[in-house]
Amino acid sequence: MKEQSGARPIFSSVAGGAPRPWLNALRLLSLADGLLLVALLYVAVSHNEPAVDVLGPAHGVLFLALLAGIGGGARNGWWTWLFFVAVAILGPLASVPGLERLRRRR
Repeated sequence: MKEQSGARPIFSSVAGGAPRPWLNALRLLSLADGLLLVALLYVAVSHNEPAVDVLGPAHGVLFLALLAGIGGGARNGWWTWLFFVAVAILGPLASVPGLERLRRRR
C-alpha cells in the first residue's frame, strides 16, 4: 500500500526517540493493566462483588498511569497523539501490541 504524502504514521519518531527504560516500564505497566482487566472481567461476570471492588480501582489506577506514560511519550514526540487516542479507547488491546512494535523497531 502506498503512503500518501503528508500522512504521518503512528510511530513516526521512534528512531531517535523513547529511551529503552521508558518503553520497558510502559510495557510492564501495559501487561499488568491487561491482566488486571482480564481478572476484573472474570470476577465481574462471576458476580464476585468484593473482588470487583478491589480489582476495579486497581485497574483504573494502572490505566490512568498508562495513559500518563503514553501521553508523556507523545508530548516528547516519540510517537503521535494517535497512539495515545488508540490506547485511551482500546486500552491494553492497543498498548500491548503497540509498545511491542516500538520495542522491536529500536
